[in-house]
Amino acid sequence: MAAQPSSSGGGRSDPISRYPVVARPLLARMAARHAPTYQHQGRVSRIAEAFATDLRLSRREVRMVSLSALLHDIGKLEIPGAVLTKAGPLTPEEVELVCEHPARGAAILARYPALAHLAVVVRHHHEWFDGRGYPDGLKGEEIPWLSRLIAICDAFDCMTTPRPYAPPLSVEQALDEIRRGTGTQFDPELARQFLERHRRVLVVHPRYPTEWTDPEQRPRPLAVRARGRT
Repeated sequence: MAAQPSSSGGGRSDPISRYPVVARPLLARMAARHAPTYQHQGRVSRIAEAFATDLRLSRREVRMVSLSALLHDIGKLEIPGAVLTKAGPLTPEEVELVCEHPARGAAILARYPALAHLAVVVRHHHEWFDGRGYPDGLKGEEIPWLSRLIAICDAFDCMTTPRPYAPPLSVEQALDEIRRGTGTQFDPELARQFLERHRRVLVVHPRYPTEWTDPEQRPRPLAVRARGRT
């Protein structure tokens, strides 16, 4: 199972050496390029691993969940730096660029033989259960199951992370948002399981430092649509 960051300080001092060897070069690049994304990836990996473990997935599946979550935003390595470091809401054009990161991440992982099997999971972690997600507009069970699992953990961490222009949601508020997104953004069965198990899963939920910045739009689950969809 993938080594995970300490919850102390939100993971700010986690050395790259604590992560799986195959992922370290990419994570080192992300840590240098945009630390908040690197930290977010570590937190989502912890939450997703705890959720997968509580669901009693096999050791291989738990490891795949953990690694996929750890690298789910790695496509942001290819998003312009000015967009990644922008301390405020993004323009529609910039949102379009950010929406390219799942496909770009899958392409990056496909170049690494030891990580190529994660590419499909990473590509589809922003698909919506009702088909309004991106990059491919997949619907329901067309979306890889592990992508659907990571999507919930990703949304939860985004909603509960401070932004320079918006306060974080509380855990309960974030759970309410997941409840509202059940069957539209989120797989209804996985959302139900997350809501029922959150007290065990979120034992790994860290405290977040308030000084972090992040270029993403307000992190409510229903906030960002795929290009051309409403």
